[in-house]
Amino acid sequence: MTYCDRCDRYFNHWGAYDQHIANSSAHNVCDDCDIDFETWMGLREHWVQSPRHNYCQYCNEPFGYKHELIEHYEDNHYYCSSCNRVFTNEHGLKEHYRQSDRHYYCPSCDRFFDSANSLKNHLNSSIHRPKDVMCPFRGCDEGFVSRAALVLHLESGTCRSGIDRATVNKVVRQYDKTGIITDPSRLLTSGSNGNQNITYMATAASWNGYGFECYLCDKVCQTIPALNQHLASPRHQEKIYICRGSECSQRFNTLSGLVQHIESEKCGILKMRAVQNVMDNVLGRMGRITICYEGFQTYRDFEQHFSQSESLPACEHCSKHFCNRKILITHLTNKHHQCPLCNRFFNRAHGFQEHCEELDIHHYCGRCHQFFESENNLKNHLQSSKHVVKGTDCRGCDRSLVSRSALLLHYDVGACPSGINLTKVNKVVRQREDVSVIADISHLRTKSNSNSRYVPDFALGETVCPLRHQRFEETRDLMQHLQSPYHDEKVYVCRGTDCGASFALLSTLVQHVDSEKCDASEYEGVVGALEDVLSELEAYLDK
Repeated sequence: MTYCDRCDRYFNHWGAYDQHIANSSAHNVCDDCDIDFETWMGLREHWVQSPRHNYCQYCNEPFGYKHELIEHYEDNHYYCSSCNRVFTNEHGLKEHYRQSDRHYYCPSCDRFFDSANSLKNHLNSSIHRPKDVMCPFRGCDEGFVSRAALVLHLESGTCRSGIDRATVNKVVRQYDKTGIITDPSRLLTSGSNGNQNITYMATAASWNGYGFECYLCDKVCQTIPALNQHLASPRHQEKIYICRGSECSQRFNTLSGLVQHIESEKCGILKMRAVQNVMDNVLGRMGRITICYEGFQTYRDFEQHFSQSESLPACEHCSKHFCNRKILITHLTNKHHQCPLCNRFFNRAHGFQEHCEELDIHHYCGRCHQFFESENNLKNHLQSSKHVVKGTDCRGCDRSLVSRSALLLHYDVGACPSGINLTKVNKVVRQREDVSVIADISHLRTKSNSNSRYVPDFALGETVCPLRHQRFEETRDLMQHLQSPYHDEKVYVCRGTDCGASFALLSTLVQHVDSEKCDASEYEGVVGALEDVLSELEAYLDK
């Protein structure tokens, strides 16, 4: 006879005993491990905790292999693969991402980053920070998220005031007399003593057989303009800026690089009062002096004139003067929470933001803290890469874009290194049998005979467009304008009801169709023709 100790029962033979073990609730056997548990919970915990078993405790379902269990977690549960943890809902998973030190996660954008520094740079970008650092120069209304971005704007020469990197370095030398942020020895040997600006220029002699080579660092560029752009960058300039932080002494060849280092607070130098004074002098007074073009004998005379000037808009709350009304409005919204349209004040930024987001008349982006002139401008902003994930990949390079119209524009301007350009796009369209649904056949056939741009015969120094009589600052700007599709014949036509809009580029037509301003997307064959053109272009890139 066979005896069961746990149940205190005898059985006539082993078959009856085995049947008792299989059917009794007092016996819960793990067949793989040959272990008998008194309760079902004991057996279940064994399956969950034992590394020999692949068991989902949420579905009470076993799996034969580890990868099958992980696939089940990813498809049916809220699973963190890095930490091997499962959460009951999406909120719990995202809270884990936000609080865990192992994840570099932005909860508002629902994006992951490779490192803590990448996440920090993202949080300090214009997506999360308002552009409340305004360019102080007259005629420039640009705003920036930090002083480092402002200095980079000035150094790049994109400011309408005409200031560039050489001017910035000159002002720094003027105010940093004691060498707080600069190295005086390198200022003397760098060729930047205030009167000498070295400019490198590449020629065809830079060709080394497979590219244009930089004779300073051996970098190879594909074109002479690309090499000249490299030579014009601060890459080969002396590192005249220095961080005076304890145990740091890091050097930079641009002021923007130093300011970015200081604002990152990696070495705590921002706490030094002397550094703050120099930065205020360079970034504050440099811009304020250029606001008014009247001359003054002393800076005190200028301050008195600036404070008493009635021509400059002033804040009625703190009596500060600003270059123009746009900068004043930015100051009122960011510092005093005043609505520029309703003139209402709010005690907290949260109340001001809720007010702007609720009313349709504001055209306000709450994430970027930015107003727009029209609903269409706000819509275009919300559809930009700041808010939309770049999910359209270019097969000719490693770039990703936010929409198919952006991808086509990437092709049209020749920015893809695969060599595809506007000529190739138009050629693909011409070869289609259903071309009439997106283009004017007669104009498109005429355009096929000539892909050249209009280049007039004008004297060197001419800056007026002979077609539209538009004036440009320099001849190269005029040439760039003439080489653009601005004067091309508008061969692409919208077939929407009561629309008839025409465009010079296919990318512009696609943007118009995607905007749903008219019913062009419902017109028979339009969407299919556009998708087929994109497919043919992708097939060309796959060759």
